[in-house]
Amino acid sequence: ATADPSRAPVLRQLRAATAAEDLRDHLPATFRRNDPDATLQRLLQLLRGEFLAVEERIDDMPRVADPDSVAATQLNWLSQWLAFELPRIADDGQRRALLREAVALMARRGTPASIAATVEWHTGIRPAIFESQVQRRLWVLGESSALGFDTQLPPLDPNGMVVPDLEAAGGCPPLVDGAPPIGRAVVGEAGPLASHLVGLPLFAEDAYRFCVVVERHRLQHPGTLQELQRIVEREKPAHTDYRVAVVEPQLRIGLQAMVGVDTIVGGPPPAWQLDGMRLGLDARLNPPDGALRVGEAVLGESMQWK
Repeated sequence: ATADPSRAPVLRQLRAATAAEDLRDHLPATFRRNDPDATLQRLLQLLRGEFLAVEERIDDMPRVADPDSVAATQLNWLSQWLAFELPRIADDGQRRALLREAVALMARRGTPASIAATVEWHTGIRPAIFESQVQRRLWVLGESSALGFDTQLPPLDPNGMVVPDLEAAGGCPPLVDGAPPIGRAVVGEAGPLASHLVGLPLFAEDAYRFCVVVERHRLQHPGTLQELQRIVEREKPAHTDYRVAVVEPQLRIGLQAMVGVDTIVGGPPPAWQLDGMRLGLDARLNPPDGALRVGEAVLGESMQWK
């Protein structure tokens, strides 16, 4: 092509092709000898065009499974072959990237990091996940031995016998030879554990359990909590159990006081309002500086008229 007739054209693209295959070569020789006007050859060339279209589609089969080559409308279809649900809130570029890494992501499916990441893809919220056995503390004499805080009694003795239960006994247990009985036994129900279950009561309450923590202010849109629970239920290992803890904006020292995880730092306190206040009861004058005070609030500073 050229825009100047006085100059030679510029070659921008070149396509080379070999001579078409003669399908008569695949037939008995008598068909070639008895086709002087090449009528059979032309008919076979028409058939070869159909064959060529099928062959091209077969040659393009690897591109069908390539996330970077398949059309955007086919991404959901491709994800079904991989049993990998694509998030609805992701754009086409993010969905293609997830499909490229689908096999690697499947390898770590069911781990806390994978569950948190999957929830974030689908809801935009990355929760904090705590495994019960990791949070469980071991009793160490002289270091961590506060009963009810970092030390608890198991429901059963590690060998299987019931631990003492004063409430079930109806008060103080009677003495036997000057000593209280060790636990209670029910015929046919209580007894030593089997050898492969010894020690189970120490970990039964914590094993295979985890907690998903999410702040309340992140659950503004209807259905977000249900979607989060659906994703966790789908991604968790089948033998595990979980609970979703929604953190309210409050602080409880010793129970809910992990800033950034289960405690939210609030903004500045709201301004004082004097509507309905009675001088001398709800408010009073401070003679030294003449300022109106309500507790430690000073009119014109941390307190203002509304």
